[in-house]
Amino acid sequence: MRTDDERIKAMHRRAKEIEKEDRARKVQVARILSAAGALAAVVALAFFMPRISGAGIPVEDVNLKASLFAGSPVLGYIVIGLLAFLLGVSFTVFCYRLRKWQKQDEDPEEKGPEDLL
Repeated sequence: MRTDDERIKAMHRRAKEIEKEDRARKVQVARILSAAGALAAVVALAFFMPRISGAGIPVEDVNLKASLFAGSPVLGYIVIGLLAFLLGVSFTVFCYRLRKWQKQDEDPEEKGPEDLL
C-alpha cells in the first residue's frame, strides 16, 4: 500500500506527463497547420502570378511565362513554387539536424545516437 504522500506525488507526476503530452500534441498540430498553410499560399500565388506578371507586359511578345509545360503558365508556377517550398523545408531540416549534431559534440553524454534521427 502506498501512503497518501506517495499517491499525491504520483498524481502530480502523471499530471505533468499529461500536460507535456498535450503540449507536444499542440506543437505537432501547429507544425502541420503551418506547413499546410504555406503549401496553400504557394498554390494560391501560383494561380495569380500569370495575371500579375502579364498585366504590364504583353506575354505574346516576350516569352515571360514561368511554364515548364507548354501552354500552361499556372502549372509552371505551381511546380516552381512547390520546388522552392521543398528546398526551403529540406534546408531547414538540415540546419536543425546540424545544430543537434553540434550540441552532441559539445556534450556527448547528454544525448544518444537515437536522438539524431
